[in-house]
Amino acid sequence: MKITLRITFVMIFALAAFGCHRDSADLKKTILYFYSNKKQENFITRNLWGHRNNYNFLSTRSKLEISKNEWKNIEIHNYDSPRVLRQERRNGKTYAIVSIHTYGINGSHISTNTWILEGSSWKLLLLPKTLDEISASSRNEDPSTTIHMIIDYIKIDPFSIAAYKELANIDSKIRMADVGTKFSDEAILQTIMSINPDDTLGLFAAIRITDNPGVAKIFLDKLIGTDAYEKAFYNYALMLKPIDRVELFREIPSTTMMNILRVVTYTELSNVNELSRIFASPGFEANTMELLENANVGFTTYVTNEIVEGAFYCGNQAMMSRWIEFGLRKNPNHKELKSWAEAMESASRFQTKN
Repeated sequence: MKITLRITFVMIFALAAFGCHRDSADLKKTILYFYSNKKQENFITRNLWGHRNNYNFLSTRSKLEISKNEWKNIEIHNYDSPRVLRQERRNGKTYAIVSIHTYGINGSHISTNTWILEGSSWKLLLLPKTLDEISASSRNEDPSTTIHMIIDYIKIDPFSIAAYKELANIDSKIRMADVGTKFSDEAILQTIMSINPDDTLGLFAAIRITDNPGVAKIFLDKLIGTDAYEKAFYNYALMLKPIDRVELFREIPSTTMMNILRVVTYTELSNVNELSRIFASPGFEANTMELLENANVGFTTYVTNEIVEGAFYCGNQAMMSRWIEFGLRKNPNHKELKSWAEAMESASRFQTKN
């Protein structure tokens, strides 16, 4: 009896949901069906109509980057409260901007999806492989190539906050020298806020590109409870004077990211006692190298150089050597790290002679 009832419930649920998605010309019904369906795929609906039907909601361009098998393996989040923010015509095409709220073990996350009207049906626009290529180009410090890859991407998806975040990662002087004021910090900030002012990734990018600590603090407060808060706090703190950052350290935990912030700050203050304490803490070097291994090359070499300088103040040559080697492996042409390496080599030769 229990088995019969369970099967009956599953079939009723599946048929009800299947009926909801048929009218893909109705944007709100499409959105409700898609995100409700995706939320349930891990259990009763996966083998009935979950992946099979949801794959059909991908746009033609998206299917060039995501096969049916790849779609099945895409991570499933706990979606909640999908909202259609607006529809907009751009370059002869009709788009819809959808805000979705997800939850994970590291906090909540608000993200923005772009939907596009193909014929009379709404389709989701996802280009994960292209975004991965852009991120790889950014990590390899090829700003001009990255900028033009992003511009090409925005032509396809003009509402991609992820793309504008990648633009924000590139130094504004390089950006503006390449493409002018169209992608200035102010222009990027305004664009992100116009797409979705609550988007977690967008708020994170906004903190990075604003030069006003007061405005940055407003953005930071909106990220409390999200999975981006810690990294956003790091960027916000760097806007403050080093001595003012120290006041914040009493309230933040000793995570790897926050210990990096402490090292950067105490290196700027030449505080040997605090630096020695952090360097001696269990797992500091291993955890920091692990975090930096897949980080942006610019960020990695910046932090590495600060650690080398801090180790120099502490007289820890062995630690300096390890981190110089690590940094030059990530970027063999980094000027400051090369200078440190040359200085240590000269010192070693001098000690050998004497």
